[in-house]
Amino acid sequence: MSGQSSWQDQMTRICSWMNGTIQLKKLFIPSIIVIAALLGLIIPLAKKTCPKCRETCLGDWLQFRNNCYLYDTEKKNWLESQKLCKSLDADLVVIENHQELALVQKFQGSWIGIQRINGQLYWVNGTLLNDALFPLTDPGDCAYISTDKISTDGCSTNKSAVCSKRLTVT
Repeated sequence: MSGQSSWQDQMTRICSWMNGTIQLKKLFIPSIIVIAALLGLIIPLAKKTCPKCRETCLGDWLQFRNNCYLYDTEKKNWLESQKLCKSLDADLVVIENHQELALVQKFQGSWIGIQRINGQLYWVNGTLLNDALFPLTDPGDCAYISTDKISTDGCSTNKSAVCSKRLTVT
C-alpha cells in the first residue's frame, strides 16, 4: 500500500505534542462537512435571546427579550422620527418596565414613544403613561431619554430616536 494514506491518517485533525513540535495529521473531509452542518444549526440558535420567538432581529436592530430596537442617529423632530419608525414596521419605543428603561437609557437624548395629547401623556400604542412607573413633570409635549429619567421637550426639536418592534412569540 505504498503511496496511499491509511484510514487513520485521513481522520480528523489531531494535534499532538511530540518532541517540542506540533504534528498535524490530514483532515478527513466528511468530518469537515459534519462540523459545518453543526455550526449552521448552532449559530442561529445562539443569536436568539428569546427562545419562544419565531424570528430574530435583522441587520442593525438590537434584540432584548421579545423586542427589536433600532437607534437612529440622524436628528429629526418627534413626528419625523415616528414616521421613520413606522416606515420600518415599528414605533418610537414604548418602555414597559425598568429593565427596558435601563437598556434604552444607553441612547440618551433620543426620542421615545410618548406624546402629550389634550394635556395627557400617551404612549404611541394609545396607552396612558403610568406616572407611578415613569413620573414626568416637564412641560414639553414629546418625550426623550435624558441622563437618568424620561424628560419632555418641544416636539419640533431635532433629536436621535429609538424605534422598537415586537417579535412574534409562539
